[in-house]
Amino acid sequence: MTDNERIAKVIWSNSLQRSIQFFGWLPKLTSIKVIENGTTFYLGKLKAWVLIQYERSVNNFSVIVRPDDGGNEIVYHSVSLDNLVPVIDANVKYGTHSYNHICEICGLTPRMAV
Repeated sequence: MTDNERIAKVIWSNSLQRSIQFFGWLPKLTSIKVIENGTTFYLGKLKAWVLIQYERSVNNFSVIVRPDDGGNEIVYHSVSLDNLVPVIDANVKYGTHSYNHICEICGLTPRMAV
């Protein structure tokens, strides 16, 4: 098993598969893939790809939401394993335009452009 597969297994086994919200998100199960340092899957309800990657430097994860419509991707940094489900769930519930609100309810620090 490669490092990428191990990381993806940790994400799925210790977070996503334990979520009761997971099937409410309408994930396309055939879209699930192992990527560099994580996993990706398509959410039909959100009409976007979700990428989750381990960030070794901060020992946490980044969650990237890439909308189908070509809109700006949303990136959440330093997300703990326990917070992966709440971040994705909040994006499904409030939409990708609610970045600051989602950061607030999930206890994340929003990134500011400098």
